[in-house]
Amino acid sequence: NQILPVPNTESYYGVFYHPSSGRVYISGSNGNLIYYTGAPWALLNTGTTATMYSMWGMSGSPQMWIGGTSGTVLKFDGTNFTAQKTGTTATIRTLWGNNLTDVWAAGDSGTILRWKM
Repeated sequence: NQILPVPNTESYYGVFYHPSSGRVYISGSNGNLIYYTGAPWALLNTGTTATMYSMWGMSGSPQMWIGGTSGTVLKFDGTNFTAQKTGTTATIRTLWGNNLTDVWAAGDSGTILRWKM
């Protein structure tokens, strides 16, 4: 086992290995999203203060979806984050997609969302 020091003292809740970028992403409180590629951790500015719990992406694209508190869902294109309309304030606990144009989210209080583009 190896302990890797992180760039801050936030709490972290989600881990996702993105097959396209080869990065390990860790999501946490105050909108924190950090990634690791074998060098020191790097911090990404998500533009939100929501606690982020879940992440999903797929091979062949840098895109990634991130879900969190207050109905927050972000779409990351590899460079920029774009907030997605959810119509809920429930915490988003998990995300999954059949492909990049058919993405599902589930969360607290019976929340189930789908983006079909």
